[in-house]
Amino acid sequence: YLAEKSVKDAGDKISQDIKTAITEKIEALKKASDGTDAEAIKTAASNLSTELQKIGQALYGNQGGNQEEQKGPTEPQPKQE
Repeated sequence: YLAEKSVKDAGDKISQDIKTAITEKIEALKKASDGTDAEAIKTAASNLSTELQKIGQALYGNQGGNQEEQKGPTEPQPKQE
């Protein structure tokens, strides 16, 4: 449900290719969940999750440039001796 809602909420802000790919992954997950193969369900869910990340990239990826450069390092750098 969440995946379908995300596609609907994004509307025309994402490409048709992304919408199609997500719809295909949703259908694959529905088919897998009808079965009893836990690994197939896990794989289908993971594939859907990967596709859903593309919505975020499409919506927020170009805002404000590269955010990693703006934040600086996230982990302390080891001292070089």
